[in-house]
Order: sequence, then structure tokens, then C-alpha cells
Amino acid sequence: MRDVTWWRTTLKQALRDGLRARDASAVSLWRETLSAIEHAEAVDVAHAPRAEDGPIAGAVRGLGAAEVARRTLSPGDIEQVLRRELAERRGAADELARLGKAGEAARLRTQAALLERLLA
Repeated sequence: MRDVTWWRTTLKQALRDGLRARDASAVSLWRETLSAIEHAEAVDVAHAPRAEDGPIAGAVRGLGAAEVARRTLSPGDIEQVLRRELAERRGAADELARLGKAGEAARLRTQAALLERLLA
């Protein structure tokens, strides 16, 4: 099984390759995918420290007191994020094709194919 480091390294390299090739669609895909992973690492607000009354509204007293460690994703979590991104692109491509927007649908299908290759 691929580890978290492999996923991150591979996605960042794909982004660099897309930038070098000036492939706007690939760059968009890899940036959005990396952002989706970052978003999945976000901690639920319910775990954040409670705000206190004071001179600054909503502040927490003490240096670093409002900091909360991000979630650590497993390789399976990252693969799940990638599969969700793939499903969203496929669904959106189908909907765009139904609406007669073939060009946009083709772009999303191309992005889906890149994700499929990565997940294979």
C-alpha cells in the first residue's frame, strides 16, 4: 500500500509537471486535489478552545492557546479523498454534457482520467 509521503510527493510532482507543461487543466486538478487533502486534515470546530470574554472578541487567552493540531490522515483517507474528487468530476462532467456544455465536460473527463491513472 502507498504511504502518505508517497501520495503527497506524487501529487506535488504532478503539479510541478503540469506547471512546466503549462497544462491549466492538470494544474487546476492537482491544486484542487491537494487542497481537498488539506481540507480533510482540518479539525472540527467543536475541538477548538472556547472563546473568552475580554478586550478582543472571540479571543482565547494565552500564547498559542487557540492552536489545535491538524488531523493526521492515513493512506486510506487520502485515497478516499481522491476517489471522492474523481466521483465529483465524473458527476459534474455528466451533468455538463447533459446541459450541452461538451467542452467543459471533456475537461472534467480528462481530469478524471488523470485521477484514475493515479489511483490505478
